Amino acid sequence: MTGICRKTGRAVSGWEHFKGLAEDVLTTQVVSRQRRRAYGSRLPELLGKLNSDGVLMQAQAYAAQAFADPVNKLVDQFALKRVVVSRTEVGLRLRLAGDWQGQSVSFEVDINANESK
Repeated sequence: MTGICRKTGRAVSGWEHFKGLAEDVLTTQVVSRQRRRAYGSRLPELLGKLNSDGVLMQAQAYAAQAFADPVNKLVDQFALKRVVVSRTEVGLRLRLAGDWQGQSVSFEVDINANESK
């Protein structure tokens, strides 16, 4: 599958395309898309509530939900094994690990207050 990197505008495929898709899903607030209201995750709604460890646990659950939701089209491509969430100065950092096309892989996604959609 081929797509376009939303940061650089260049064509991407394979693992880079999947990471871009996963980042888009996790940083897009559910109901924010006009024709695809169920697309995205609930992670952006946590950005104003970064004051407790309970919020980090909620973020882990919301990330897992986003990967399991068939609307986001990630469930058939990636088997999520681990989500670790930490605070940053402007939001959250998710470290995700799992299996993609038979390989163990990991990547990070930042959910930033000044970049959320």
